[in-house]
Amino acid sequence: MSRKELERLFLAFPPTITERKQIILEMDKYKGRIGQGTIEIIRDTSDGFSTFKTHQEFPYTYLCKTKEYLSEEYELIIKE
Repeated sequence: MSRKELERLFLAFPPTITERKQIILEMDKYKGRIGQGTIEIIRDTSDGFSTFKTHQEFPYTYLCKTKEYLSEEYELIIKE
C-alpha cells in the first residue's frame, strides 16, 4: 500500500470524539488547610481542550457559583 492510499483510507473514517466535561473538587489534607480545597474544571470536546484549576478557602461556595456547575452539563467528582 502506498502512502497516498493509506492517507486516503485514514481520512475516510470519521474521527471518534468522546466529550469529557468534569469538575473535580479535591479537599486539602494539610492540618493548616482543613476545609480548603482545589477545583479543576476540564472540558475536552470537539471544539478543543480547556482546563482551569484554582485553590479556594471555601471550595463548595465557589463551586456553586461557577457557570459550569450551574449548566448541569459537567460531571462532578469529589475527592476527600
